[in-house]
Amino acid sequence: MLGGPTTTETRAITRKAMLSDYVDKAATRGVALEATALRTESTAMRAILAHAASDGRLECDELVKNVLAGSTQGLDPEWTAKLARVCALQQSHDTDLEFALRAFKVMNAALPKTVDYRRFHKLHVELLTQESQYEDAERLIEQNPDLQALYYGYLKTDLKNPFLRQDPSLHTAWLEAFNAPLRNKCLAEIRLNDDIDQKPFDRLETATELSAIEDGPLVTVIMTTYHPDPNGVLVSARSIIEQSWRNIELLVVDDGSPSEYNDTLDALASLDPRVRVIRLLNNGGTYRARNVGISEAQGKYITGQDADDWSHPHRIERQVRTLEADPALPAVQAFAITMNEDLVRMRPGYNPFIQSAPTLMVKQEIAEKLGGYLDARKAADNEFRHRISRFTGKEVKLLKEPLIFMRILASSLSRGDFRAGWQHPARRAFWSSYVEWHESAVEEELAIRPGEDPPVFIPERFKVERTRTDNRHPEYDVVFVGDWRQLGGPQISMLNEIEALRQQDLQIAVMHLEATRFMASSAKKLCAPVQKLINEGAVTQLLPDEKANLKLLVLRYPPILQFPPDTPISASVERLIILANQAPSERDGSDIRYIPVECADNAERLFGTRGTWAPQGPTVRSALDGLLDPDEIAEYDIPGIIDTDLWRADRSYFRGDRPILGRHSRDNAMKWPEDPADLEAAYPSHGKFDVRVMGGARAALKVTGASRAPSSWVIFETNEMPVRAFLNSLDYFVYFQHSAAYDAFGRAVLEALASGCVTILPAHFQETFGNAAIYAAPDQVEELVSYYHERPVEFVKQANRAMEIVEERFSFKGYASLIQSILAQDQR
Repeated sequence: MLGGPTTTETRAITRKAMLSDYVDKAATRGVALEATALRTESTAMRAILAHAASDGRLECDELVKNVLAGSTQGLDPEWTAKLARVCALQQSHDTDLEFALRAFKVMNAALPKTVDYRRFHKLHVELLTQESQYEDAERLIEQNPDLQALYYGYLKTDLKNPFLRQDPSLHTAWLEAFNAPLRNKCLAEIRLNDDIDQKPFDRLETATELSAIEDGPLVTVIMTTYHPDPNGVLVSARSIIEQSWRNIELLVVDDGSPSEYNDTLDALASLDPRVRVIRLLNNGGTYRARNVGISEAQGKYITGQDADDWSHPHRIERQVRTLEADPALPAVQAFAITMNEDLVRMRPGYNPFIQSAPTLMVKQEIAEKLGGYLDARKAADNEFRHRISRFTGKEVKLLKEPLIFMRILASSLSRGDFRAGWQHPARRAFWSSYVEWHESAVEEELAIRPGEDPPVFIPERFKVERTRTDNRHPEYDVVFVGDWRQLGGPQISMLNEIEALRQQDLQIAVMHLEATRFMASSAKKLCAPVQKLINEGAVTQLLPDEKANLKLLVLRYPPILQFPPDTPISASVERLIILANQAPSERDGSDIRYIPVECADNAERLFGTRGTWAPQGPTVRSALDGLLDPDEIAEYDIPGIIDTDLWRADRSYFRGDRPILGRHSRDNAMKWPEDPADLEAAYPSHGKFDVRVMGGARAALKVTGASRAPSSWVIFETNEMPVRAFLNSLDYFVYFQHSAAYDAFGRAVLEALASGCVTILPAHFQETFGNAAIYAAPDQVEELVSYYHERPVEFVKQANRAMEIVEERFSFKGYASLIQSILAQDQR
């Protein structure tokens, strides 16, 4: 346990132990730590990487200072390279780039071949190129055959780019290499026209004459514009007009550009008889404009084209032939090569060959049935593709051919939403919302009908018509901050608390912040129950950068604050409660999850206040003793609550002919007694009792050394049945864990008590649950079960007592009363 006064020395020791625990988790999860640091914009996680790189000797600032001074002795090459990669892609500090370059120079050469070293070498080349250190970049590529093979040698090709190097003599060799991906896919090669006053991207054209395909179905290409760049939009439109597939109509839908763009729109209209310009009076966003195009489309197939991209002349032909060859396909999407205006494809942290959302080509009848795109300003193209697949039951086919060149501009609409490894939380929130809608809706519910809004959360910054137009910030009574990806004890507790407060007509919002303990290599959607509440509008999802006035912010799960994002939230917080639902560590001091005083410091930076810590129960309160200023710990606890009406069960008699006892929990070693004798005593295998376990029992079998569960045990995997149904099948709930486990509250216990199970627990739970349960040692379980099973009246009395105490101490009503009193304090 972390107990005892917090001094500088003890904090340093504790911090090192905590970082070691996090390193152990990261070591088994590949790129998860790096990905999480980038995704959450947290520089605090660098401490974990530095700890691993220096074998616990150095904090990140010290390690960086040493490397900049030329001292790299004793550093682990892989962990140092990981730290360098995070620094290079975040570039949050002035020294980040210099550190990354110096670290890569030393560490990349020392990386063992067993490591996926290519991503570090690739980033090193990209950084050297960015810093105009071309010879060093070329030398690194020559030393690394794997880099030479990446996407047809694009790194080496970019270093020959005559516009990057400002050397026209490189043009012929560069162009030959630049065309390699096209040759490989039997696509016509490109060249640049002679208009050297134009940007290289705007000089793209086909190197050879194409065979025109006159016969075949009509394809409608929809290009939306707003304040179009005259050169770029004409280049983009010509790339469609000059397609080998001739039966095309190009609908240019201008999204309310002012009159000074009329000449450009007139020039587009005069390009070709197949071009039609549709001028909208008001700006409504790209996808509203595309829906206008869909309503005007005459083609059998509909596809898109961004106004600053260049489609390869075989693009439409390849896509149409794919759809015509397989009538069951609903749609097809092409890949793009991304590049800047100088046709350089290197971007630190990115790959140049990606899916191109605008190239989606869909059957016109499907587009109309689905009602087109969602009414959002951003990210609706990916939603539409997913919805097509869900609606038709067929995957959209991906053509892995470079059929479009995507121009990457820092000023484009979506660029501010992306950095390497990061995208704006609004995009993740929108994605999570529509995925939940798609997965829960039946086919006909996926069609958007005029005048009806589908159950999807569209973030405020994506709305075509903003909800708030008077510059007033929204107000919320209570905002629940948590890591909402999993559906575990903390999330279930918050969902119950939300429901309790909604019944009081309070304005509720939720905010999602990731906890580093659950580091993951990719973003995850929010758990279904909270996402459903958001989609239905029952609660609002408040994003960290949205302004609002919050009367009370409740953060459940303190480890969120250990390695938080760098940027403070934008909302104004009147009062913060840090709900300590978990002790800082296990009882023996292992598995250190967070350091309370550091979390309080981070809370002040993130939310503007250090907050008040409310333990979930007596166990956590004792664990926090001495680790925080006493004034920072609330006098009250906030235990978990439960909908007693929902969980209450009839306990007028036993469930079977012989006692049925069981438990549910995660399949984790800390969730089971470590002593085989205790495990056998608590969950006997003699066959006199039925023993039922939900959540798996592999950890238990490791304790006993058995290869299979006893015949009297019935094992259910996690969520194999609803927890209520499982508990309703039991007479007795028996819950013993590892002796070092630190169960802060016991959500599983509360559910069992609310269901009327006669519950047998170790003594440390008594302070939390009182007379609702029976407290004993494992070797007393069999005697107790036999006692109650021989006395049905006593059994029923204990079951009813449990349900009554839960109603009194852990109900919605009691929780709502507590929160109302806290809110009232702020009004005095």
